[in-house]
Formats: sequence, C-alpha cells, structure tokens
Amino acid sequence: MAEKLKDDFMYSKQQDKSFSSEKKEKLKYKNFKFLGQKRIYKLILKYGDFVRDKMREIEKEQVLEIFLKTELGTYFHKIDGVWGQYREGKIGINSLIVASINILGEKYVDIFLRQSLDVLKERKRHVYLAFITMFGAFFAFLVLYFSILMPIDTSSKPEGNFIFPGDERIEWLFTIVMALVVTFAGTSLVSLIFPRITLRIYTKSVKKNQLLGFLPTQHLLGPALYRKLLSRALVIGFLIFNFSYTLSSQLLYISFMRSVNPSGITLIPDPELMIQSMWMVAIPSVLIIVPIWVMMDIGLARTRKVRGVDTEFYNLTGSKTYKFIKGYAGIGFFYNLSLILFVWSTDAVPVIRNVVRLISPLIVIVFMFPLVILIENNNEVFKRKLWNKLKNYDINRKFNVNISVETIDTREELLGIKKVKLSN
Repeated sequence: MAEKLKDDFMYSKQQDKSFSSEKKEKLKYKNFKFLGQKRIYKLILKYGDFVRDKMREIEKEQVLEIFLKTELGTYFHKIDGVWGQYREGKIGINSLIVASINILGEKYVDIFLRQSLDVLKERKRHVYLAFITMFGAFFAFLVLYFSILMPIDTSSKPEGNFIFPGDERIEWLFTIVMALVVTFAGTSLVSLIFPRITLRIYTKSVKKNQLLGFLPTQHLLGPALYRKLLSRALVIGFLIFNFSYTLSSQLLYISFMRSVNPSGITLIPDPELMIQSMWMVAIPSVLIIVPIWVMMDIGLARTRKVRGVDTEFYNLTGSKTYKFIKGYAGIGFFYNLSLILFVWSTDAVPVIRNVVRLISPLIVIVFMFPLVILIENNNEVFKRKLWNKLKNYDINRKFNVNISVETIDTREELLGIKKVKLSN
C-alpha cells in the first residue's frame, strides 16, 4: 500500500515540501492525482482547504490522531496505512487529506464540518430542501386532485359526507390544510412547552442511586441525517395511521362524523373517514413523540445499574419508551394496512380514487417531513432555552464515558474469582 500511495500522490508530496505554515496560501488540489470518482474530486476541491486548516488547528490544540480515532471510530482502520506514513513524515498533510477523502469520502470531510457552524448549517439546509421539495410536490398534487381531478358530483351532496364544512371537495381540501396547520402550529407549541414539563418529570423520577446528566451529541450530516429524518417521519406516520385506523373502526365515531349523510356508512373500518381523521390524531401523536425527540437530541441520559454486573449503563431518557412506540407503530401499521387493503378491495370506487387511497400512508409520512425538520433545526434553540432549567434542577453536568479494554488471562478472572495465595 505504501508503494501505491507514493505513486498516486507524488505531486502532492512535492506540494507539501514547498508549503509553509507561516505563509499559508490557498491550495486547491486541482493537480492532485488520486484514485476516485468525480464526486470525490468535487469534495476535495470544495472542502480541501477547509479540512486542512481545521486539521492544523486541531494539531495545535490536541492530538490529531486521537481526534481522528474518536470521530471516525471503526472507520479509522481504513486510513491507518495513510496515517502511518503521515506520522512518519513520508507524506504531508495535503497528501493525507487527499488520500483520506479518496478512501472515506464524505465520512472524512464531515468530522471537520461539524467544527464549523456555518458550514454545518449549509449542509443541513441541502437535506432540509430535499425533504421540503418532496412535501411541496405531494401537497400540490393533493390540492390539484381534490380541486379538479377527484371524480365526484358535489351537487348531489351539497353538505358533503362528514361534519366538516362545505361539500365533499371542500371537506378534503379542509383536511389537507388542517394537516399542514397541525404540523407547524402543533409542533411549535409542543416543542416550546412540553420539553420543560418532560425535563421536570424526568428529574423527579430519578432514583437515589441514579444520576441524570448529558451525553455528548453529534451533528449528523449527509446520509446519516437523511436516515434520521426519514426514520422519524416513518415512526410518527405509522403511529398516526394506526390511531386513525382504530378510530375509524368505532361505529359511534363513524355515526357522529357522518351524521350529515348517514347513508354513507357502508364499510367498517371506514376508509374515507380514516384518511379524514389523520390530521386530528396527529395532535396526540405529536404530544407523545416530540418531547421524547427533544430530550434524546439534547443528550439527556440517566445511569442504570444492572444486577450481577459490576458497572453502570447510560440510557437516553425516553429511549425505552421510544423503542416501544417504534415497535407498536411498525407492527401495527403493517397489520392494519393488510386489513384496510382488504376492505378497500371490496369497495367499488373509481381507479384514481383507489390509487390515492393506496398511497395515503406515503402521504401521511411525507406530511411529517416539516415536523421532523422543525425539530431538528431547533435543537440548538431547545438547548439554550432549557439551560436555566438545567441549572435550577442541578443537572447542568455531562457524563464522560471512557471504555477501556483489558485482556483476560485466566479463567478465574472470567468467573470473577480472585486467586489468593495462602501463606503456611
């Protein structure tokens, strides 16, 4: 590998020799030879100088190797050979950057971008824009469908099918508008009030042998941030679907909601009412999940002692409850979806209406995108607003978790037995 790197980065070594830390000049990496795709080349052109400056700052303040091992974790072994050459002085910092980005791509760049708030916000905005664009496309499609494309005769039922205002078209437009209102207004209100209440509850529930504090958190970027936001949208979307399905299976609720047109009660669970009710059940779903997300995002954790093991564990507050919610949301969604698909198959409606029914779970998930983005974007705001509360509750402290590994030499050590030599 050493010979290969020498060939690939010959030009970069010459640049390193002529580079002076006292007279730093912009180095654009345009002539570097490396094994990679255009994506890697663009990363180097865009972030090469930034990464180099950050690496030099870290070298002055702390040990660069420790920083890389901590931030990269198990990925560090992939650049271990390159790092060894840099440590021995065989290649310079520019060669190290090019090689590391070539091997790890955005993974290497991102650990330094987290050190810059401006760059961090820019990278996150790209992710937010992708989700908002998808939400906007779905919202525009629904407005077009319910305004023009939906095959109904509003003159035959001027009061519509449900107790909502207007005819059938107005009812559906009212539903999607209310979904948007609940998403923004509900989330904003809950995220401002409930985290403080939740923090107080967690503080009061801590036992005498437990500690409450904070674990260091990381700013996610790129694919990791996409996965986080999509996962959260799926969980709350599935939860809303389950709640709405259960509600639309109750005859009393169906009779009340369809009181303006009782003859419309033909199916139980009621598929149309299930979709109409989703914006309402979104309110309790937000009340349940958003405070948990906020506490997890700021890193609030508590210690836990497990019997039979001589150590303590750290759990993010609400993580157990959230695991239960995810399990219920996932299993319940697929079970309820299979039942509702059977119900829909027995209902004779136009094809385009069935298509909208089938994609209704996807619509619910996409409508949760603004919610998860709002929570993620306001993480720092939540931390600042909770700061005074943390001091009042005396939990303005963080956990420093260091895991050390020791080799077990004897069977007695594994069994937890100390061998004592008795004197005669």
